Amino acid sequence: MTCHKPMLAILREHGVRLTAQRALILEDLFHHPGHCTAEEIFGRVSELLPGLNRATVYRTLELLQQAQVVTAFNGRDGITVYELMGDAAHHHHHLRCRRCNTEISLEAGPVEALKAEIQQRYGFKADLDHLYINGLCAQCAEESSKGGPNALRTKSHAYP
Repeated sequence: MTCHKPMLAILREHGVRLTAQRALILEDLFHHPGHCTAEEIFGRVSELLPGLNRATVYRTLELLQQAQVVTAFNGRDGITVYELMGDAAHHHHHLRCRRCNTEISLEAGPVEALKAEIQQRYGFKADLDHLYINGLCAQCAEESSKGGPNALRTKSHAYP
């Protein structure tokens, strides 16, 4: 359980005691990078700790989110997904097409510029660590403009 040592320091700063359950959940998030639901985490961790209950997983994820170790957001199906936060250089965001459900990764640069602009204009320090921005991808926007609002149902296409 040494792979998440940097996170332990952050938890200590927030006064969070590391229990066996919390350590296993943190370890699971570390070894399963990307977006995970609480149920996925529970399924994996409960195999290692059979007495674990779902409420503990949900409470731990909430605690880790408050300590800014984990980020949470509504995933593709409206289900909350969790991800271990890396350093600022690894923050990433998503552009999601509301028509074809294509997701495009958005690097942190434009969002960091937005955060700076918000702070400069309003003195507000925004928590924009993980965003999903909905809209139309280039292909759907083009098809929509050519054929009106019902020109496209559901399509799938890839982006680099």
